[in-house]
Amino acid sequence: MGEDRAARLTAGSHLELVLHLGCRVESRERWQALQARLTAARTSLESGDRERALAEVTAALDIDPSFLAAIALRDRIIGGESIAPSGVRVPLAASPAVNMSAPASPRPLVSVDGYAKFEQRARRRRVDRKIDAARTAIAHGKLREAAAAIGEIAELDPNLPELTALTSAFQAARRNRRQRHFGPWLAAAAVFGVLVLSASWLQDSHLLLSHPLNAITGLVETRAPEPIVTATIDSATIEAKPAAPVGTAGVGDRDVAPVAAERPTPPVIDAPTEPPPLVRIPPPQPRPAPPMAEPEPSPAPQPPPVVAASIPQRQPAQASELRASANSPVASAVSASAVSTIGNDEGDVKQALQRYRSAYEGLDARRARAVWPAVNEVALARAFDGLSSQTLTFDACDVQLRGEAALATCHGSARYVPKVGSREPRVEPRTWSFTLRKTGPDWKIESARAER
Repeated sequence: MGEDRAARLTAGSHLELVLHLGCRVESRERWQALQARLTAARTSLESGDRERALAEVTAALDIDPSFLAAIALRDRIIGGESIAPSGVRVPLAASPAVNMSAPASPRPLVSVDGYAKFEQRARRRRVDRKIDAARTAIAHGKLREAAAAIGEIAELDPNLPELTALTSAFQAARRNRRQRHFGPWLAAAAVFGVLVLSASWLQDSHLLLSHPLNAITGLVETRAPEPIVTATIDSATIEAKPAAPVGTAGVGDRDVAPVAAERPTPPVIDAPTEPPPLVRIPPPQPRPAPPMAEPEPSPAPQPPPVVAASIPQRQPAQASELRASANSPVASAVSASAVSTIGNDEGDVKQALQRYRSAYEGLDARRARAVWPAVNEVALARAFDGLSSQTLTFDACDVQLRGEAALATCHGSARYVPKVGSREPRVEPRTWSFTLRKTGPDWKIESARAER
């Protein structure tokens, strides 16, 4: 009984020893195989044979899928990293003791595939946010923000299908904005250029006051005929004295004597502005004859009062005729020439203004420079190029002549149609101020200014 029990114990111990030795042998061989595969993979990677290195790592992982060194080496091979060659080879690990078991390698916290998927999802979420931001910016006309968002989308995912649609929408919005703002700005620039060019040649007009006024000065100096008028009046006075006795007795003497005493007064004759008091002598009123005793001679005194009354009435006529004859050769000639000159000059000034208006309506800078030599023809032609048509209307023009210079002010309106932008004609009230000077037989514009 005891021997049987001892035999069973011996057999059991032998079986356990065999099983334990079998486990020791299997773990050792497995560890050696892993180390051999890993060493071969590193050697192949150092020599540049990535396919063989990857095959060796795959074989090592087939033996132990959780072997951390093999997993790390496989990631480096897939990622394209190279291993610097080293002269020291990794020796094979010593055989573990019989009671050692291969440690279980922990699984990595983050896998390569999982990290790649996470990165892809994050990139997609950012792309979606940028797509929404770009669409909102395009809708609100914020082209700079839209361009920045589209550029970031192109960096994150160049092959995104929505990128083409966003780019097309951005280009359309930019074209619409350019077309919407280009027309009004061009029209405003053209109008501003015309106004600036018209007003850039203005000069101070008060300098024209220093020019001599020959025509007006000639009309004022009319004191030369005074001696002729004085002599004529004296002669008329002398001739009037013998006619006094012709009147009725007592009537002519009393009326004519005071008149003769008043005529020699020098201050009245020397006054240049009012010589008529010497000529305007009221005719004496005939007084009724005193009653006579005899009825027959009463009709006889009636003819002399008629003769006495006719003498003073003839004197003003003679004096006025002489004064008119003395003044008419000088004054009438000067006044007639001045009036004709002023009339011709005013007509020539208006013709120059009409040539200016015709040149601006025809958009012809060369014709405008012909009547306005100081204008910048190149700049004016550039301003005319921005207009399709233009019409100037002068409702009323006020011309002031000052010798060989003239000032003209015209009230009217300007109607123009720009080439770019709205084709509707625009009408604006205008007031033109011109400064002109006579050059030979023609009048030329020195400066022009247009105001609203």
